[in-house]
Formats: sequence, C-alpha cells, structure tokens
Amino acid sequence: MGEINRVLNRIAILEVPRKGGRKVWRLKEIVEKQKLLLAVEDAAKQVLGFSEESTHDLVIRRLVELGAQRGYQAHIGRTEQKKYTEFKRLSAAGSEQLRKMKLPQTGLDRVAQIDVLWLKHRAIASAFEVEKTTTIDSGISRFRELFACLQGLSIEAYLVVPEIRESKAKEILLSPANVRDSISKKVGYILFEDLKVEQSSAQIELEKVIRHVT
Repeated sequence: MGEINRVLNRIAILEVPRKGGRKVWRLKEIVEKQKLLLAVEDAAKQVLGFSEESTHDLVIRRLVELGAQRGYQAHIGRTEQKKYTEFKRLSAAGSEQLRKMKLPQTGLDRVAQIDVLWLKHRAIASAFEVEKTTTIDSGISRFRELFACLQGLSIEAYLVVPEIRESKAKEILLSPANVRDSISKKVGYILFEDLKVEQSSAQIELEKVIRHVT
C-alpha cells in the first residue's frame, strides 16, 4: 500500500472536495494542462478587454503628450471629453484658447469634435483625427470644416490609422474630390504602430512617422 501511495504522489494529485464527497486522484499532467488553459483564458480576457476604443483613446493620449513636448496646449474632441474626466482636464487650457478664436458657432461646433487639436497663442497649429473603426470620410469632413473656418492659415492635419487601414486612408485621400480640393496635399497620415502606445516611455520623433500620399 505504501509503494502504491508513493507512485500516486509522484504522478497524481489528491483533490479533496470543499463540501464533502469522495477524494479523487487526478493525473498531474491533466492538472497542469488545465492550469495552462486557465492562464490562456485570462490572457485572452485581457486582450479582449483592450478594446477598439481603448486603443483609440491611448492614441489620443499619446498625441496630447507629443503636443505638450512641443509647447502646445491640446484640445480633445468634445465626445471624447465626455468619456473621461482626465480628457476634460487635459483639454481645459486648449478649450479656452479655442473659445477665444471666435469661430462661427456652426464651425466651432464641428471643429471642436476633432479628436485632437494642438493650439498656441489662440491659433490651431495641427489637427488629428484618430480613425480606428470610424469612417475615414468623417474625419476628412471635419478637416474640411476646419480649413473653411480658417482660410488662408497654414494648419497641419493628419489622419491617424492602424496599419491595416493604411491602404483605405490613401485611397480616400486620393479620391477625385479630395485631389480636386487639395485635401490630398493638406492632409497627411500617421500609423498607430509608429506611435507605440503600448510603450508608455517610448520616444517618438513625429516628423519621421508622418506620411503623405503626394
């Protein structure tokens, strides 16, 4: 009997039910496989929890950081500000500058929806539309409104898209209407992957990751 117990202890685990019931010997190999499956399941939940929206929001945060490094105040789109108190706090100074620009109300309402604006001295220097799953045309539409409100001013505008949507972004920027209206020249694009949002301390040289179709 003692030899049998020694063999069992070597190859199996004796499980004792929490609320009575029979004790059961389970092979260690099976137990380890179940542990591995549970670990994979937990990892999958974490990946699935890192949703489309959270990636979008991390890109916005990165753009705000890059603007601050260059001395710009940031304004985050009003829709995004409603999602996070922190985004509203980060936008406080930029929102004040935007109000002081005295844009037409209809134009202001549209421009204020752009995901990220960089401002300095009551002027918009750059605008970014982060297009993870939303239509790229919607971002370009807001850029059109921005250019119309501030005619004659030089404003850099960029679509920010995941690499999987790069070809779509280029296709839309090169559409006949966007080429005719010089949108293809005014608007560049940046890939999510080049912003390295998963690396909080990554140093990004923005000028090196900006892309243009013409």
